[in-house]
Amino acid sequence: MFAYVGSQLGTADPVVAASVAFQGVTSRLAAAVLTANHSLETGIEAPFAAVRWRATDRGVRLGLTPLVTGRAVPWAEAVARLVEEAFVPWVACARREVRIGERLLWGNAAASLVTLAQQLGADRSAALDALPMIGLAELMPSSYWRTTCCLIDQVPGYGRCGECSLERF
Repeated sequence: MFAYVGSQLGTADPVVAASVAFQGVTSRLAAAVLTANHSLETGIEAPFAAVRWRATDRGVRLGLTPLVTGRAVPWAEAVARLVEEAFVPWVACARREVRIGERLLWGNAAASLVTLAQQLGADRSAALDALPMIGLAELMPSSYWRTTCCLIDQVPGYGRCGECSLERF
């Protein structure tokens, strides 16, 4: 997947491609699973082994097979479950494929979760508390700053993200 994402972005840097692909997966998986839980009151089980992806002419499409639904759970529990069942193995998988920093990947996961929590009006602190590393984001009343860089600014034609840690200096 990382080489495919790199080719779509126009970068040959495997670390940049892995970082962007990793955050794309965490963002989309979190959006589907946590929005269903929070807004639709439907729990979705998302173990990493059930995540499927395929390349399309418009990017990478994600799905879950089998799709297993159930009752909604409290926000903090839903986030913790997603992190443990999907994100922890995804970090391990990415690091087996590409020599990339674990903190960078968890920073990407933090950004995915905090951004979604902001959009849903959910507890942003609970999103950060579910992660196995601390200090990945600094929360402010209506926004946040990352403490790690996702590297998107290394992709031709892209700039820094709005919560970029590099913008603070």
